[in-house]
This record gives sequence, structure tokens and C-alpha cells, in this order.
Amino acid sequence: MKTFQFIPICFIALMACSTSDNSGINNPPIEPTIIDLSQPWQTASLSEVNIDELSQAVNEANAHPRMESLLVVRNGKLVLEEYFDGAQVNDLQDVRSVTKSVVSILTGIAIEKGLISSIDDPIGPYLINTTFDLTAEQQAIAIRDLLTMSSGFEWDEWTSDSYSQWIQSGMPVAYLLDLPFTSTPGSSFTYNSASTHLLGVVVSEAVGTGLDEFANTYLFNDLGITSYAY
Repeated sequence: MKTFQFIPICFIALMACSTSDNSGINNPPIEPTIIDLSQPWQTASLSEVNIDELSQAVNEANAHPRMESLLVVRNGKLVLEEYFDGAQVNDLQDVRSVTKSVVSILTGIAIEKGLISSIDDPIGPYLINTTFDLTAEQQAIAIRDLLTMSSGFEWDEWTSDSYSQWIQSGMPVAYLLDLPFTSTPGSSFTYNSASTHLLGVVVSEAVGTGLDEFANTYLFNDLGITSYAY
């Protein structure tokens, strides 16, 4: 019931905003704050940022079987930092599908540097120097299709063995390219980890170096990330 009560309120608020005149004072844009990532987090006590005791949250996090840490940031300051079951601050974590966002960012960096012309480019020309044998339809898949997980390949990551068989194949690109199309590339969304892997290969070929090296040079260093593994 709360959801249905909330929607009209939001709609009314949006309508009020859209029908108001422009006679009010426009607030100046907020300038971004540049953070020196080489420096540690600024810290504060819970009372300094008006947060009540968080012992219950810590206990619940500690009871979760896969929870290794709990950090709380308030107003740009670290106010709570707890680790569980022997975990330590410098432990590496398996970020799994966060990698998809990293590959997406690297695609944008490659475009910014002129190494990829556009997300609408077909992937075929970028893979011409590889040993992969792409059909004409596969060559026409756009980088955009891989970014939006609409490559069209037959895939079911949730209810079938698509993902596990792909991992176990030992040939991630060839395995994907051997699959039939079930939809026209770019026409429908299907969550597909293999398509992101293919995108990583496309970016790697476009930039002329390993994806890890490209990421380290143009992304991780700027973010202050110095410890990672593939």
C-alpha cells in the first residue's frame, strides 16, 4: 500500500515543478570537489555527524555469512569501519560483475582517446587481426549492442547452464561465437557475461595492448587503485 500511496505524491510534485514559472532564482551549479585519493579518508565520530549507535547494524552484518566488512560514510567522512571473520583492510575482493562497469568505462576512455570511433562501430574491423572466425552477422554486431547486452546470442544466465559451460569451455570467445542468434543484435536485452568478455577483447584490440595494462594506465592509477588481480 505504501508504494501506491507514494506514486501519486511524486507525480503531483513533478507536475508542480513542471508547471511553475521561471521567475525564481536559479541556484548556481555545484562545483565538484576534487579528492586527493593518495590521502586516507577523513574520519569523524558518530555523534559528530548526528548518527545514533550502530551496534545493531554491526551485529547484523557480522552475522551475515558472506559479509566481511562494514563501512559507513557520512558527509564525506568515514564514521564506522568494521571487519569480520579475519578480514583485513587490504584484502582483495572478488568484484564479479562490477567488472562489466570497468569494461564499459574503458570503452569510453578508448573512444575519448580516438582509439574507437563510436559505440555504433561494428566489432568486425576491430577483430580482423584475431584468429576468431566471425560470420557476417557477427561482424555487424555494434559495440553498443555489447554495452547494452543486446548482442542477440542465445543465452540464459539464470536458469540454464550457459554461464557455467562458457566458463568451463576454456575458449570464452569461440564458445560465444558458436552460439546461434535468437534475436537481431540491438533489438532486445539479455543479461550475458560472455558478451562483456567479447567487448573486452574488442577494446583490447582497439587500444593495442592488454585490457589490464590499459586499465592500469588510464583508470586505476587515476583512482588510486594500486592493488588488484585478474
